[in-house]
Amino acid sequence: MTEEITNLVEQLNSADKKAACEALFALLSVAEKPVDWFAEFEEVLNRRLVDSMFHRKSQGILLGCELAKSAGPDAIDRCLPALLGVLCGDGFIVKRQCAQNIWKVAVASPGRAGDIRAALAELYRNCRAEEHSNLLRLDVMNSLAALHVRAGDEAARLLALELIEFETNPKSRKILEQVASRLRH
Repeated sequence: MTEEITNLVEQLNSADKKAACEALFALLSVAEKPVDWFAEFEEVLNRRLVDSMFHRKSQGILLGCELAKSAGPDAIDRCLPALLGVLCGDGFIVKRQCAQNIWKVAVASPGRAGDIRAALAELYRNCRAEEHSNLLRLDVMNSLAALHVRAGDEAARLLALELIEFETNPKSRKILEQVASRLRH
């Protein structure tokens, strides 16, 4: 890692929320393209994904999903259980962030796309107890749509269409069908 990246990673822990946020956005900007320092950052990432502080977990989700294209299959295999744990764990906001971004990991590692689709389907089917479960289901649908569009994942398309059939709320179903309309042939 360059000194600049090392400093940005350290700034993520800053008590100054503005500095931490600026560091996150700078790292996300750098991570838009593949980087050669993922291996050096992996331990920090994994700690953030299991941190009890939701803002740190959120940083881990955003950076982990964005950096997936820079990670090799072994690194993704080491990080994926923590990401899937967030997806199926506590914390509505971090669960949503994970659902919105985890498709990037599936695009970067097609061999793990089945695990990610299964976790998204589980979240969709089991989130009814959540106060705003309609938002989680919409996030799942958008993630499956992104996976289909970006990686040509036909299984993601079929799963999205299948999951809509579980929707009993007419208003929610209409919104989900609008997302799914991008997936029909």
